[in-house]
Amino acid sequence: MSNSKIEAAREISKQLMPSEDAIDGSIIQNAKLIISIVEGRKKMGVAAEVGHEAILSATAGMAALTEARDHTVKCHRQLATVRDALGFNPHATGCTFTKYPDEGPSGHLKVVHTEAA
Repeated sequence: MSNSKIEAAREISKQLMPSEDAIDGSIIQNAKLIISIVEGRKKMGVAAEVGHEAILSATAGMAALTEARDHTVKCHRQLATVRDALGFNPHATGCTFTKYPDEGPSGHLKVVHTEAA
C-alpha cells in the first residue's frame, strides 16, 4: 500500500472523529438548554405555556441533531467498509475504535412473540 494512500486514509479518519465529537457536544448542549428552559419556568412559577414554543423549537433541534448523528455514524460505517474493501489496516489509518456489530436498522420496534398464558 502506497504511503500517499495511507496518508489520505489517515486524513479522512482524522476529520471523522472531531465531526462525531462535535455533534455529540451539540446534543449535550441542546439537552442542557432544554433542561434550563423547563427548570427556569418552574423557578419563575409561571404557567407551562410560557416558553412552550421555545421548548418545541429546542426539541425539534434535538431531533435534527440526532438525525445528523445517525448520518455521521452511517458515514463512519460506510468509510470502514471502503477501508476494508481497499485492504487498509485499521491501525494504519488511525481508526481503531471498537464498533458494535451492525445489527441492521435501529430505532424501530421489533415484533416479540410470547406464549399465550
